[in-house]
Amino acid sequence: TAALLTLAACLLLTGCHKVPQGASTTTAQKENVTALTETTDGPTKAIVDAAGETVLQLPDESHGISILSKTSPVLRGNSVNIVIMGQPDHEYSITFTLDGKEAALKGAPVRGSDVGIATWNLEVPKDLATGVYEATVRDTADGSEDYVITHIEVK
Repeated sequence: TAALLTLAACLLLTGCHKVPQGASTTTAQKENVTALTETTDGPTKAIVDAAGETVLQLPDESHGISILSKTSPVLRGNSVNIVIMGQPDHEYSITFTLDGKEAALKGAPVRGSDVGIATWNLEVPKDLATGVYEATVRDTADGSEDYVITHIEVK
């Protein structure tokens, strides 16, 4: 049921559609959001973006948190949107680093919904350095070791 909720959330939030197993589609861009492009075969099912980065993997092997959607690449002065699937009513923090150093791009902690979806919509400063930022999302609950790392390209 968690896999179905995750897929339903992906469909609802990003407008993506299910791609038949083994099929692929072309890359589409709308407002700098990379569309989900293909499903790969193997022991797990993975939805992969145009850059080849895993966006969603079933069964979940992402340390308890899955990235449902993200804006990448993003232009300075625009917004970056990151949507995750975690645990219901847990609080999640997000940090950004570039070359191992804390970045000026910041996001306040967000509480997951009653189904575990948490969303950040952050303004990218116009003077932010270009590059590929590492974004780390962590469950802030005491004793939790759940986290996921993804990358956001700023142009």
